[in-house]
Amino acid sequence: MYSFARRESVYIARKKLAGLKDWALDLLAKLKSKQGMAIRRETRATKLVATVMVVFLACWLPFFTLNMVKVYKLIFNTWPTELEGLFHWFTALGYLNSSLNFFIYSAINQKFRSSFRRLVGLQRKRDKTWMLPPKEIERRRHARYGCGCGPFHKVKKTTLRKASSVGYVLF
Repeated sequence: MYSFARRESVYIARKKLAGLKDWALDLLAKLKSKQGMAIRRETRATKLVATVMVVFLACWLPFFTLNMVKVYKLIFNTWPTELEGLFHWFTALGYLNSSLNFFIYSAINQKFRSSFRRLVGLQRKRDKTWMLPPKEIERRRHARYGCGCGPFHKVKKTTLRKASSVGYVLF
């Protein structure tokens, strides 16, 4: 009963202090719930797709516009050679779109950034031994591997009857 009353008093105090209406508090509660997480995830995805589309249009629209003009001018043999250089620049701008996608994804998507760092090797796995004193780290290593020389010291040579055809067994 006490926890319910306390929760209600906190709710009322929060409403009065913040000056928010009921619908704003409900919206805030929704954003913190699973439904709100889905809304935020969908919003991020929408921003990502919209950004990719705008950059795609900005990069390829000049090329396709000039390409249509070029086809029309070539039909009537009036295509000036000065525009050929501009046509090649617009083609390169269109190809630049492919390399810009990497920067767009890395700027917007946190999961993409962390996966890329892990792939390249810039992000190390978190080791919890930094909190332990050096003797404790050495004791753990010795308990895990025996002599502290690594995981391969557990490989023992056996006879072919006991082991597989390789002649080695891991413990």
